[in-house]
Amino acid sequence: MSVEGGYANVEIIRSDMCSKCGACQRFVPGSKELIVKARNRAGATAGDTVELEMDPSRVLVAAFYVYGLPLIALAVGFVLGSALLGRGYAVPSALGMFALSFVAVYHLDKRAGRGGKFLPEVIKVV
Repeated sequence: MSVEGGYANVEIIRSDMCSKCGACQRFVPGSKELIVKARNRAGATAGDTVELEMDPSRVLVAAFYVYGLPLIALAVGFVLGSALLGRGYAVPSALGMFALSFVAVYHLDKRAGRGGKFLPEVIKVV
């Protein structure tokens, strides 16, 4: 672990319990370690073993941004394309809105990253 200002870069070692999820494998294939930036509320110092926590409501909001917004955009694009341009334009409109939703998600991610709202917190030095 290293400390920079009010934040800590925490090395997480994935255990056997993590093997079924596989989410981290998309970011660091073949590695058991993952570096996570976290708010250092516990005042941990470099080399400490710490416990992390993330607000469950923030996890749900982030999941909605990533999964919900694109699905809603897909449906809205289909309905608007069909209603305004005719049946032949429903699928292209849906795909266009779907693609635009990823631009929106990208910008939401950048804005949320600047505010640090979706970062885990170091709650305890073990």
